[in-house]
Amino acid sequence: MPSSLNVCVVLSAADLDERYTQPAREFAELLGRAGHTLVWGGSDAGLMKVVADGVREGGGSLVGVSVDFLRAFARDEVNEMVIAADLAERKAMLLARADAVVVMVGGSGRSTRPPTSWNCASIGTTTSRSSSSTRTASTTGS
Repeated sequence: MPSSLNVCVVLSAADLDERYTQPAREFAELLGRAGHTLVWGGSDAGLMKVVADGVREGGGSLVGVSVDFLRAFARDEVNEMVIAADLAERKAMLLARADAVVVMVGGSGRSTRPPTSWNCASIGTTTSRSSSSTRTASTTGS
């Protein structure tokens, strides 16, 4: 297992109660301090922002995978931001870049991702990182 992991965190961009944000922030800071990279939906709002801030403050890297129609909500200060054409491509890109997947509290779209992740992992389709950032990829920040 690599010493530094790409950890995909699936979560909400909604503003949530501190009973959710506090543990999420603590987890994110641990990820960052361990030198791991957060792979997430790329939003700079709600719980997604809390986790990205925690990873960054802990010293970790950020790889956002947004979707074209949400581009306006994408975080600016990231190591890499990939823009998918649609939600299906976004999900595939998130999973392809992940060494591990963590599911946190979120909206209705979260219910499909854990089974998809488990199924893909069981047949070996998520065992290697993908370099196929097929749409728009840019690097900003550190």
